[in-house]
Amino acid sequence: MGFLDKAKDMAGKASQGLSGLKDMGEDKIKEVINNFNEARPSLEDAGYKLSGLEIEMGVPPKLTSEFECQKASEEKINSALESLKDNKIGLMVLKSLIKANSLQSGISLKGLKFSHIEIEVGLIPNVRLIFS
Repeated sequence: MGFLDKAKDMAGKASQGLSGLKDMGEDKIKEVINNFNEARPSLEDAGYKLSGLEIEMGVPPKLTSEFECQKASEEKINSALESLKDNKIGLMVLKSLIKANSLQSGISLKGLKFSHIEIEVGLIPNVRLIFS
């Protein structure tokens, strides 16, 4: 096998590997979306309404959700936490929303008003407080 043949063979194997990663990413995104959909009623009961969703099909994949915050009783929040105890993604999102909402309530920026919370679910989760 010559140099060119070896290079083509290696490129083919690399392409197969990337395809496998892509398939794995799509499966993971679908799993996260399913868990997320199951959590939505509990999140809304706790005062967090989904207002936008962005799906990034990269390696690694990412799901970014936007939430509007509304008032909810302590009882409803505790009930939502309990109902999500078996939904890892939903529980992580709700706990993140609670912490972020608590933080934003103590922030005052002249000329800006709190708008919403963005939560990025991916390899490294990320929470953003958006003021406009």
